[in-house]
Amino acid sequence: MPKLSEEARRERRERIAFAALRAFARKGIAATSMADIIAEAGLSAGSIYSHFDSKAQLMRFAAREMMEVRGEAFLATMHEGAVPPSPQQVLRRMVHEILPGEFAQVLVGIFAEAATNPELLEVVGGNLNGAKAMVRRFLEPWAAERAGAGRWEGVSAEELSLRAADATLLCMHGILLRQALQPDVDIDALVNDLLVGWE
Repeated sequence: MPKLSEEARRERRERIAFAALRAFARKGIAATSMADIIAEAGLSAGSIYSHFDSKAQLMRFAAREMMEVRGEAFLATMHEGAVPPSPQQVLRRMVHEILPGEFAQVLVGIFAEAATNPELLEVVGGNLNGAKAMVRRFLEPWAAERAGAGRWEGVSAEELSLRAADATLLCMHGILLRQALQPDVDIDALVNDLLVGWE
């Protein structure tokens, strides 16, 4: 069998990862077997195992892919406008462009698994730190306009952008959990009630 190029290998790993996410979404992480993932991917067992030694390794890779791919897509569409986006505006964009509606339950399951799995916790923690840095970068102009005055008197722009990024991500995680538990929830209504006063 010819050896896959690095690009083809990467594409194959991504195909397997997203097949795993679909299987996890349908059956739950614990109930999904490697056989389920193999069937979902439409590949041979040998092909799957040549890329991943175990379901745990595949889950770690899939978690990273889901967060990074969606994060990169968000970065590509988040343009700087004339008016710096507020935390609520960034949250609204994140909810619609990053939050994986079909994978909400999977992501909540990954977070739960990370609480007792140090290797997965490292992956999730790294992704959360990356997301926080990304959100903070978007909010720096907003923070620079508001720091040191009114509600934010005595607060530096650096501290305000950090606090706003934390608050925005916490709201997003809350929405993610609610969406996993109540798939028909009105996400826009939730966003409208969050981060009020951070305009």
